[in-house]
Amino acid sequence: MLNHEEILFNSEQNSKLKTTLRYVKKNVPIYSKLLESIDLEKDFDDKELKKIYNSLPFQSKSSMRYDEGYFSVDKNILSSSIEKKYTGGTTGEPWCIHKTKTEIGKYFYPLWKSRLQFGIKPSDHFYQFGGYGEIDGVFTTKQIIEYNNYTEFSLFHLNDEVFDKYINVLQEGKGNWFFANPSALYLLALRMKEKGIKGIGKIKYIELTGERVYEYQEELFREVFDCPISVMYGSREVTTISHRCLYGNHHVFDHLIIETIDDNGKTIPLGTPVAGEIVATSLIDKYMPFIKYKTNDYAILSYKDDCPCGKKGLVFEDILGRTAEIVEINNKKYHMELVFYLMDKFNSLYKSGIRQFQVTFRKPNTFIFCFVVENKELENIVSEFYKNELRCMIPGINVETKFKKIINREKRKYNPYIIE
Repeated sequence: MLNHEEILFNSEQNSKLKTTLRYVKKNVPIYSKLLESIDLEKDFDDKELKKIYNSLPFQSKSSMRYDEGYFSVDKNILSSSIEKKYTGGTTGEPWCIHKTKTEIGKYFYPLWKSRLQFGIKPSDHFYQFGGYGEIDGVFTTKQIIEYNNYTEFSLFHLNDEVFDKYINVLQEGKGNWFFANPSALYLLALRMKEKGIKGIGKIKYIELTGERVYEYQEELFREVFDCPISVMYGSREVTTISHRCLYGNHHVFDHLIIETIDDNGKTIPLGTPVAGEIVATSLIDKYMPFIKYKTNDYAILSYKDDCPCGKKGLVFEDILGRTAEIVEINNKKYHMELVFYLMDKFNSLYKSGIRQFQVTFRKPNTFIFCFVVENKELENIVSEFYKNELRCMIPGINVETKFKKIINREKRKYNPYIIE
């Protein structure tokens, strides 16, 4: 078994890391200053490389967003075709990420290599969810948009009538796989279950992305779609990070150096059942390099050398999600999606009743809920439901509930979770 350092810095990655550091010292102003006193052109061993790497500061969205010093001044790259993509803005203002088309291709090659085990090809037509689409440069509010190799279903104005249109499109069988965020696909799957559908069109593979995935969601997907399911974890900043194989192991791609750190910035040893913030170094990006980049996501990182799929290396035991969506209760971290899971469960039992809710954390180990309900008779039902469910899910938790006529968005200041 390799030790921790050997796993984080394997020989192939070491070679690429040397190339990356030499490049950024020469072409990226920030790193020209940070590495100014270090001779990277001489031969140096892996031990010295690790020392240089560990001496570099962590980067983050806040440190990089407004600093042009993180962009390459290499004229060869500046003449390349640059693509710009914006982050989702879930943790604040959207951020424009720049990559060359060559860099993007290098990110997607290992993903497609992994996808082949599920029997799909890059040329296959697929389905995905999206917002308002664009046709020939003009925005449209169409619910269904056909592109060359995929069909996009709008996430706006969802209701049973719209879901039935999506189901009809799926039954036509133009595509054979679905690339989807689990919360949207879950709503579609619920409608399929209501209609007694099991297996639809030519769908033979589902890939989930963009959100934390829960077992109750996957159980429903397996039931109604009747096909293999995988998860792709990525981000706008470093594109593709990991992919879950046919045997259920979440393999980290080798084009990244990945580690998890605790709240003090210390690396968490592999295999430790503790979630830490994911730190990523891209061995691909040159124009806008990401080196020791704090992703703002939490995960448990481990190592596996005996997966039947044949891949060895780092695996995610669990991906919890964004730091902003994590709460700590009795020294354990929990993802806020559990609140949305309870909302789904409540709605399935009672159909309606909650118009708004807000959850805040002003006391240790305590969820404080504020609800707006349709009538006063529901207050005890809602209160007991959330208290009982959360106490079963999280030992030692305290739950407080209160009720209002309306929750004003402009007055929130403790937590962003106001749901309508």
